[in-house]
Amino acid sequence: MNSAPSRRCLAVFVAIAAVGFALIAQPVLSLAADDDEAMPDPLCRVYATAPGATWAASGMLPFAEFVSRLTPADVVILGEYHDDPASHAMELALLERLAASRTALVLSMEMFERDVQSVLDNYLAGGMTEDEFLAQSRPWGNYPTDYRPLIEFAKAHGIKVVAANTPTELARRIAREGIDAALAGMTPTERGWLAANTSAPDDMYWENFKLQMGGGGHGGMQMDEAMVRSFYQSQCMKDDTMAESIVRALLGGAPVATAAGEGAVERPHVLHVTGSFHCDYKLGTAARVIQRLAGPLSVAAAAPAEGKAELGSASGRVIVVAMRPVQGWSQAGLRAEGVYVDYTGADGAVQSVPVGDFVVFVPAPDFGQAIRAVPPTPEPEAAAEDEMTMPPMPPAPGAPAAPAPGAPAMLPAPPAMPPSS
Repeated sequence: MNSAPSRRCLAVFVAIAAVGFALIAQPVLSLAADDDEAMPDPLCRVYATAPGATWAASGMLPFAEFVSRLTPADVVILGEYHDDPASHAMELALLERLAASRTALVLSMEMFERDVQSVLDNYLAGGMTEDEFLAQSRPWGNYPTDYRPLIEFAKAHGIKVVAANTPTELARRIAREGIDAALAGMTPTERGWLAANTSAPDDMYWENFKLQMGGGGHGGMQMDEAMVRSFYQSQCMKDDTMAESIVRALLGGAPVATAAGEGAVERPHVLHVTGSFHCDYKLGTAARVIQRLAGPLSVAAAAPAEGKAELGSASGRVIVVAMRPVQGWSQAGLRAEGVYVDYTGADGAVQSVPVGDFVVFVPAPDFGQAIRAVPPTPEPEAAAEDEMTMPPMPPAPGAPAAPAPGAPAMLPAPPAMPPSS
């Protein structure tokens, strides 16, 4: 007689239990989904390079493996095209993943200049509003869409950000007057915003720079050798200043305790974001970081027993990632022709130089389209003022030649750099 009510009670109990269990489990499932959505693998193709290797033999890397290879480096330099959205999405993805695996991560940026470091620090610490920060930090025009996500992620996760670059006005002064005259006319405060030491050697970087400047003419403006050299000195001062800023952050930062055990500490690691010309072929800023890390440099408290610890091989501790936007994955192969270039040094020896330790192909804004029209050449005045020390990136050496004006281009034309790049 009691079997039917018992079965009904049991069914109600099971139903209630199921609903309750679902309610308990739902937040956990939602959090897991949110975590997955927070760090999706970006759409890209990643290749590793190696001295003497062929492009075809390098192979495409899974994104997780790519990140794992970046993790041991002391300095990772990301070379971007400044107005490419996919490159900026890649930067945020790498910042998220490196922050998850590194206790002491520092973000260094070309896009902020040394004289606004205190403003940047104050904002990250919550000492001013975003409007106040933007009014005082001279952000680039594409900051809201492209660099704000990096800054806000750093702020939310307590990551130090280094304003690494030379103040724009000082860089322009060097380009106009030449390095010696410009430095002689600077105040002690102004001189302090620049690297203590700089050089502008006649090397592969100089040869590339002359090509950027059109062999003496840039944007229709004819320049003699002296003027090109002044621009080059300004470019090199930016590189030296950013390199000095990176090394200061790497060596001067206090080690951070980790979860590895009592007394375990981790030195700072630096992720630097910059324009591709500043680091392609491990030249520019990258070369100057390596120079500054070479030798018996040490960092205090990295080894508690002795108070200091020697750093390893400089070149192996600095990784350059070259990001390249393409219209389609089939074009990655065309771009790949410029991944290695042959350079003849002063001693006559020929070197095969890779554009970076890794090349990351990302979707260009017109990804999937067959052709792209060549953008108009900037006016001479705009080129002279807005691109004082950083001309637009040309196709990588070895890439197909650009078509005649007005003809369609199979590869995306390099974007123009914003002011102060």
